[in-house]
Amino acid sequence: MESSNIFLICLISGTVILFTAGNLKAAIIGLVTIFWYNIIYTYSKRITAFAVVPGAITGALPPLIGWVAAGGGEWDKTIIFLEFLFFTGQIPHFWLMILKYGEEYKNAGMPSLTSVFNPVQINRLTFIWTVSSVAAALLLCYFGIINNRNDNKHLTYCLVNYCLEVL
Repeated sequence: MESSNIFLICLISGTVILFTAGNLKAAIIGLVTIFWYNIIYTYSKRITAFAVVPGAITGALPPLIGWVAAGGGEWDKTIIFLEFLFFTGQIPHFWLMILKYGEEYKNAGMPSLTSVFNPVQINRLTFIWTVSSVAAALLLCYFGIINNRNDNKHLTYCLVNYCLEVL
């Protein structure tokens, strides 16, 4: 009961802060994110080894909340590309952890990719998602979303460094 009270206090205060410091859209997206995480993602972890996909949506929504709270549109290309980067980056990150801790998931009675695919297949899937994450990062520059006219060499170095680290 105590945890439920703490949850409600945090939910209400967080929503009020998003509404007063931001706007109604930011508060609604915040509530949708809480719902998505606690109902959709948490439940899907118990029934599918692919719960990371709805979980990655939850991880992509906080930048949208901040963007909308600051006055940006929820369908602006800048935030859509940034959300895509956050979304695609979370999946290979989690799947690499599954390679190491997949047995622990199975022992806890939760579905794991290690029970669906062998390690070579998981590595291939992870590589595909990693490449999509790199592509998302490159799209940020290609479409001028990340643009630093004063120091393009530094920006290029940072982006190439990011891509190499991901790979």
